[in-house]
Amino acid sequence: MELNEHNLVIETLKQVDGDRRCYRMIGGVLVERQAKDILPTLTTNQEQLGKIIHSLNQQISSKGQEINEYREKHNIRVRGQEETTSAPVTKTPSPSSSESPNKQNQGVLEIGRAHV
Repeated sequence: MELNEHNLVIETLKQVDGDRRCYRMIGGVLVERQAKDILPTLTTNQEQLGKIIHSLNQQISSKGQEINEYREKHNIRVRGQEETTSAPVTKTPSPSSSESPNKQNQGVLEIGRAHV
């Protein structure tokens, strides 16, 4: 967005007389300058913004790849996200109430109980 604003201002200033007064906001202070003085500064800022945007886009893509590799390495899945690489998960039927209590607690860690 700021890059587009720089482009717009640069194109406008190229069409006006170099001795024309123009105003620029620098750190919250409105400064009066001539168009010929501001144009080189705006062009430099535009180039700097382009470089920064390109650098940030590269960082975003590399971090995205890093995150995906970490998720695959540690088998991290997000709820609600479709699984495209693994087989669908099947639900096992819940145990019926007629089964013994030990059968219902299968898979639960019980501490402090002695097995006789």
